[in-house]
Amino acid sequence: MAPKPTAKAADLGDRWIYAVGDGNWGRVAALLQCRGGLQAGQALTGTADALLPLAGTLGHADMIERLLAAGFGVDDSTHYGCTALWMVAFHKPPHALRCIDILLSKGANLNATSRELTTPLAMAAMEGHLDICRRLLAAGADVNVRTNLKGSALYLACQEGQVVQLLLDAGADINITTNDGATVLTAAAAGGSTEAVSALLAAGAGSQLEAPSYTGLRPLQCAADFLRADTVAQLLQLGARVDVRDSEGKTPLMGAVVGLTGRIVEDIWKDDTLGDAEQLEEVEDATADCEEVIDQLLCAGADPNVRWRQQYTPLLYAAHGSPAGPYCGVLRKLLAAGADLYATTAVGASALDIARLAMEVDPKHLPALQLLEAAAR
Repeated sequence: MAPKPTAKAADLGDRWIYAVGDGNWGRVAALLQCRGGLQAGQALTGTADALLPLAGTLGHADMIERLLAAGFGVDDSTHYGCTALWMVAFHKPPHALRCIDILLSKGANLNATSRELTTPLAMAAMEGHLDICRRLLAAGADVNVRTNLKGSALYLACQEGQVVQLLLDAGADINITTNDGATVLTAAAAGGSTEAVSALLAAGAGSQLEAPSYTGLRPLQCAADFLRADTVAQLLQLGARVDVRDSEGKTPLMGAVVGLTGRIVEDIWKDDTLGDAEQLEEVEDATADCEEVIDQLLCAGADPNVRWRQQYTPLLYAAHGSPAGPYCGVLRKLLAAGADLYATTAVGASALDIARLAMEVDPKHLPALQLLEAAAR
């Protein structure tokens, strides 16, 4: 077991962190002159406060140069294995390209991987940093390094059409999947980038249109789950099967209704940065996206009475609404398409029963109950 740092060494370490974080070379120079100063700074390598990665995160190009000249290693990393080059590629701080050029000129490992086996290129691709991706590829970064979970840089980039095309042009392998078998086309569908989908199809990913992951997820299901209306339309036009089920038996139509609740409850309602008016606007946008996806799926022949867990149909699930209120528009579309108003769950609850209970808990659900009661007359 390594000896614990002395109080003096710990104090020097804190001073190093503040000096590098502030970009204050004067204080860094003073620390280098202290007895044990360099050793205290280098001792932070392999911790969350590793100094060269910290300078990279903040875009302190001059500090990077001076730390390297003082003897810090160009591939010094944090406790997660993130080097300065990795940090610059991920965060894209001010002066990012200059930082990258300095690090590469000193021999930084282009393909150094973090604990999750992600490379600088993979992180830049995930964040959509097109200029950084170009610089790393020009320097010889390996476009097909496989990450620990999410396939390759191409998979991580699939929300960014421009980056996808750049990686494809650099020789990215479209057949590298994630550990659970998800394809790059599935990633692009989930991300909602029609541009990325088109680029992948042009590169030969058409065979992935119906390729399931190990959990049965296909591109159309992911697009519907995430309410990606434009991508749903694109995939349907390409011939994606509208009532295909995942390993849990969920179809894209059910996924869209479930996805609306997920978007509202997990992404919007829990976001403390949004004010009431902003939350309402986000809910309205999500609901409009869901209704558009439902329209597309129903027009393509989706079964409105498909059953899922506990014998739920899309109508039964939609009758719950969400904490934001009822799903009246969704209910109308499903009813117009022939959804069975009298279908019941495994415990015998109808859509009317569910809406009535929701209204008793929160009166704002009254419009959904009234809508269903009118349909029952």
